[in-house]
Amino acid sequence: MGYADIVEMIEMEVSPRRRRASVFALLATRNAVHLYLDDGKEDNFEDIGIDY
Repeated sequence: MGYADIVEMIEMEVSPRRRRASVFALLATRNAVHLYLDDGKEDNFEDIGIDY
């Protein structure tokens, strides 16, 4: 799941200024799962389709 999935769910584009905020919870959840699994991975915004 990434930014494109968020856009599909809300059925509209998110302004560039709000893209990072729109997927912050998704990123936090993914990193919590990595921490729980103790797999040594850490996702960042690029992993979910957000460019800096």
